[in-house]
Amino acid sequence: MPNLDFNPSEYTVVDYAPLEPGEYPAVIVESEDKPTSKGDRYVKLKLQICEGRYQNRTLFDNLNLWNSSETARNIARGTLASICQAVGVPSPKFTEMLHNKKLLVVVALEKRADTGEIRNVIKAYRPYQTQVPKVSAVAEVAAAGEEKRKPW
Repeated sequence: MPNLDFNPSEYTVVDYAPLEPGEYPAVIVESEDKPTSKGDRYVKLKLQICEGRYQNRTLFDNLNLWNSSETARNIARGTLASICQAVGVPSPKFTEMLHNKKLLVVVALEKRADTGEIRNVIKAYRPYQTQVPKVSAVAEVAAAGEEKRKPW
């Protein structure tokens, strides 16, 4: 019997439950050219959430850029165009040019057809912009009214 010599209280419990649907700041940390089971190729992207409650969680996306299906290729090319626009790299020569540049990923939940398991899927890529709280028009009018009031 193996001796583990392990104290679980010294480690954080890892939870791999799917992320809640929403937008998350992330970066592409890895990309790999992989073969499909049918002999085509695709790019596997590994992304990491870089802020907030889910910081350091990992997401994956596959781009079927060299698929025999024209529809799959067109979807992949549209996704790649969204990524390029989101990270500000208009014409990348290599996938590494897209790495470590902050973007927003729109995450949804999807049920796997093969296992029925719920998993995360990336539905869209958007440019990352520092969020500046917007003051509503009502708040601006109320603030202006406060300035005009007399202190007595």
